[in-house]
Amino acid sequence: MNAVERSKEISSYEDGVIVISPPVVAGAKSDEADRLHSAFNLLGVSKRASLAGRLGIEDAAHFSAPVEAGGVWDRERGFASLYLKAPGTDIYLPRELEQFAPAISQIIHYNYTSGQTGAANRDGSEWAHLIVTQRMEQVLTAEDRSFDIHLDMRPNDVIERGAWFNDERYVISDTPRMGTIFYDTDTGLVPDDLIPQSDAFWENKLKEIFESKSSSARKFQPYDIAHFNSTTPHSRECPDDVVCRTFLTLGFGHGYAPDSLEQIKNPFLLRAMERQQELSSFALRSSYTR
Repeated sequence: MNAVERSKEISSYEDGVIVISPPVVAGAKSDEADRLHSAFNLLGVSKRASLAGRLGIEDAAHFSAPVEAGGVWDRERGFASLYLKAPGTDIYLPRELEQFAPAISQIIHYNYTSGQTGAANRDGSEWAHLIVTQRMEQVLTAEDRSFDIHLDMRPNDVIERGAWFNDERYVISDTPRMGTIFYDTDTGLVPDDLIPQSDAFWENKLKEIFESKSSSARKFQPYDIAHFNSTTPHSRECPDDVVCRTFLTLGFGHGYAPDSLEQIKNPFLLRAMERQQELSSFALRSSYTR
């Protein structure tokens, strides 16, 4: 079954939105031990990036087509950042981003059925956040390039707050000249390092570790779906000129929880969350009237 067929199988269409019901696996509930990781284990052992799928020719063409202006798409910046799912809800993709539905459906299928993801990120209680960019990417300077190897997390957040970053992330790029390069290496950090430090300290520390092991670099092909998490070291490939790139990243996890409703940026998901709350309130009221 290709991504388009899968999309039709698990999606329903409403006015202005595509609703995708993730195939949550019964019994996938995680326990507390699965949710909480020590800072040492989290920072010392990085998740290796893996291939989660690949877009076919037709889906790739849709993926790279120009995005039309809409409510969630910032045409001037060539950018959209929004939540697609909240705990207990389906996935709500605004129709203006319909060209990405096959890619998103393929990611959803892998995340919930492959067995390669954490139970807490596929038991229905996770958040899902989407970022799409489609624009001319500027050349980075030599200085910018040397500091581009990074993690999608701040170590201090883990150390100081015990924040849980055991997430699942997926990226797709449509150009061979500006993809994501992953580094299949552990950070090598030791417990003495795991005390609150300045951001500059961590930037230099991670740069030193990853650049010393750059031979482990791995690059995916255009339209490959790469699976990783916030502990996976990676960098952006830098061409010698300006390149037009369509780039998508979709993440699942509890660490994606927004700080406020304003960050949701998806009116269809907000509506679903309101309905969910109304149903919960109704059930609670009903239990008191029996």
